[in-house]
Amino acid sequence: MQTSTAIGPTPSQQAWLDLRFGMFLHFSLNTFCTTELGTGTEDPAKFDPADFDPHQWAQVAADAGMKYAVITTKHHEGFCIWPTKQTDYNVSATPFGRDVLQEICQAFRNRGIQTGFYYSLWDLHEPTYHDDAAYAQFMKDQLTELLTNYGAVLELWFDGGWEKGWWGWYDATRWHWREIYDHIKSLQPDCLVLCNAGKKNGGELALSPVDLNCIERAQAYMGDEPYIPDTRPIRRMVDIDTFRYLPIETCDCIRSHWFYDPNDVKLNPPDRIIDWIRVARERGGNLLLNVAPTDRGLLQQEDADVLAEVGRHLK
Repeated sequence: MQTSTAIGPTPSQQAWLDLRFGMFLHFSLNTFCTTELGTGTEDPAKFDPADFDPHQWAQVAADAGMKYAVITTKHHEGFCIWPTKQTDYNVSATPFGRDVLQEICQAFRNRGIQTGFYYSLWDLHEPTYHDDAAYAQFMKDQLTELLTNYGAVLELWFDGGWEKGWWGWYDATRWHWREIYDHIKSLQPDCLVLCNAGKKNGGELALSPVDLNCIERAQAYMGDEPYIPDTRPIRRMVDIDTFRYLPIETCDCIRSHWFYDPNDVKLNPPDRIIDWIRVARERGGNLLLNVAPTDRGLLQQEDADVLAEVGRHLK
């Protein structure tokens, strides 16, 4: 059995740590339905951003000093922002019709900003979801598309896995997790894998193996709640008898919600975001800050102004 002595970051993890600060982008069918959680029955015809401009998003990220972006490719409702061949519940069925993911990736890479993908394990639309083996194949086929058609993927940020397990926890067997993980590594060995355990379980390992750990909602662990997240950098991977170094990605929102909501006016100030970055570094990782594009396909100017101030501080 491997011991935890002298285990440190891999080259891929160290390169990720050097990026320090990233932009989380929740932009999907939920954006047009004013909801954080869709049902899988929303009409794709609603997806039609009149002023879609990912180059503006990338410029805002660059001005903020962000070095990478994580893009929501499929949220819990199952709608996909790329023209996947595995389901018709995707951007091809919308009036917009374009490969949204490709355009976002290209815009950010043009600014020298690396891209990673959020992918929900939970899927409220896919008919095979409750057939674990069939759904694992569905996911592998979608991940093959994402990892072969969109260039180098910095990280895959998995979420929603509490839907298959006991009392809201994750069952690696039902998710065929090791099979999924090995499939990812067979396509892009340097792609870092993360699985979010949820806000109430900061720093806990939902599934293993993984390459990054997660603390959702930075502010929840800034002294406002008694729970102390598990930030141990060296963790044992269950069932594979090995230890790994796990940098922690802390995430939160510039406003209150993950997806755009015109009534969401609570904007976090620059000094709070700067403090989140500091604490994330102290815990051995990066801050991933969510900035939600509007239903017109633009970032709000107030958000851009806050991020520009953060960027001035980081220089």
